[in-house]
Amino acid sequence: MKHARAVAERYIKKHEGEVLKPYTDSRGILTIGIGHNLEQGISAEASKFIFNQDIDKAENLLKEKCPIFTHLDANRQIVLLDLCFNLGINGLLCFKKMLAALEKRDYKLAAKELMDSRYAKQVPNRAKENRDVLITGILK
Repeated sequence: MKHARAVAERYIKKHEGEVLKPYTDSRGILTIGIGHNLEQGISAEASKFIFNQDIDKAENLLKEKCPIFTHLDANRQIVLLDLCFNLGINGLLCFKKMLAALEKRDYKLAAKELMDSRYAKQVPNRAKENRDVLITGILK
């Protein structure tokens, strides 16, 4: 069956194609990848795989585009990773005053700058938790 499975995969992929962005198929079904029906959802394993890829991507972008990231302790790095994951790297980089305060190790000011944002109004509980970690360095 191993050989038959490999042949079946190639055969189905030939007919389905592979599209890495969501699209509507010929029957009007939201689809992605090699004919995956998004209306049926994804498995927990697929969700975890995608999540881990997204975290890796955010961490690599932080290392590349946000020099302060590698100089912070692990818990404050987690805050920047959370912000990058939520807002994207460009969204995070808009927090110029917060990042400048982090450069100076002024964690209270960094937290104040974080809270003085649209982000803090949109996700207040998440923002408050990130604020607290910036100030104390303690992740709860």
